[in-house]
Parts: sequence; structure tokens; C-alpha cells
Amino acid sequence: PSDDLLLNMTKSRYIGRTFDGEMNNPLDANNRIARIKRSREYQRQKLREVMESNDVNVRVHGIAVLDLDMAAYPSSDDIIGTALQYIFPPPFGKPVKGPNRNAKFHAICSHGLMVEMSRSKHNYTTRYYDTFSTVLLPNSWLYRDRISPRGTLDGEDEELAGMDQVQAFHYILEQGRGVSEDGNALQPHYDPVPVRSCFNGLTLYRADVWLDSKCRYDMYNENDAAYASKHYLHTCEHVVLHECLRRN
Repeated sequence: PSDDLLLNMTKSRYIGRTFDGEMNNPLDANNRIARIKRSREYQRQKLREVMESNDVNVRVHGIAVLDLDMAAYPSSDDIIGTALQYIFPPPFGKPVKGPNRNAKFHAICSHGLMVEMSRSKHNYTTRYYDTFSTVLLPNSWLYRDRISPRGTLDGEDEELAGMDQVQAFHYILEQGRGVSEDGNALQPHYDPVPVRSCFNGLTLYRADVWLDSKCRYDMYNENDAAYASKHYLHTCEHVVLHECLRRN
């Protein structure tokens, strides 16, 4: 769709409302993050239309949202298996094992990573990919190019919020490290790490959660400005959606 079509879609939500000088202006025609928000929401609305049409006779329980610029993705079997274990409620889902065995999540994100050559150490480093969308519980935002100083969000741990991408990658691995199903502590096994928000290029949602009509990627809430980027003056679209889902 054209930029004009997407902008008019968002404008139809805010008839008579102005956002001059406000952070997270959803009607900003030139801001990259604002355009991404509108594109994400257009995709969500089109899928809702398809699923609510009379031509679709299959009930959809889960939705995978992914970016197409990633170098690699989990296999379809891994994605379906993860959804069955951690997303879908009974009778479709499987019992959850590990420390979060009583949990069924609304969404589960990939542990996205980047592998880069370290100029100083002359070797490769593995970094956590998507800090812009990631907020640890209860409220520690991993993004560094931020307006709000680290440690100032309600409940934010300044040390966690100050991690770089290498530290964040290893922190989440350590938090999720568990024991294999057969009790072998030497066999790598990882459980989901509960967070406030995440994306990382691929996220599985329970369908009724992602399609919640009360929330949108391009919505405006003044509280979301706490997670605004200093460069873009906008909050990540995934944080916007997830904060709305938390409020509702």
C-alpha cells in the first residue's frame, strides 16, 4: 500500500485530534518508525478481514509475526512445537515443563542474535538483536539510544538496563537455562524467560491476543513516551502494542 493510504488509515482513527510537537505522533508522515507502525497495523487489519470473512472455515489459534530480512529462522516444526507447548491453551496445547510449567504465554519471541567481528579482539561476538522492543520484567528497557535516563522508568533496574547487547544475549541465556527433560544437567535446555515486551524478528502470538480490537500498532498513549528513541522520537511499535495489551 502507498504511504498516503497508510497515513489516511491512521488519520481515520484520530479525526479532530492534533499531535503537534508531541512524542509518538502517529500522523507523522516522514518518521520511519511512524511509517512502520502504520504498515504493521495495515497487515494486522488485512489479516483480521481475511479471518473474519466467510471464506475462512478453519479456526486459527496462533499467528507468527516475522520480519523478512533475517538471515535464518527456526524450522516450521520448531515453530509449531513451541506454539503447542507455550501458547495454545488446552485441548490444543501441551503441558508446559520446566520452571514455567504452569504458564501459558500470550506471545513468545525468538532469542534473536547478531554475529559480528570484534575489531578489538579479532574474533566473533554474539549480540542480542532487538533491544528496541525488549523490556525485561518488571520494567527494564534494554535500548541504549533513549530519552529517559536508565533507571528512571517505574521499577527499572539500572544495571540490567545498562547491559550492552553482548551482555543481554548471555543474560537471557542464563535466565532461561534449565535441566533437560531426562534430568541431565549437561544437556543444554532452555525455558522461556518472561518479559514485558520483545520481538526479535519473529514472535508467536495467540491469535485472539494479536487481533485484539482494542489495541493497535499505530495507537497513541502518552505513557508510551517513556520508551521513546532519542533519534526517532518514537516508541517501538511492538512496545506500543504490548503496553496496550497489558493495560487491557
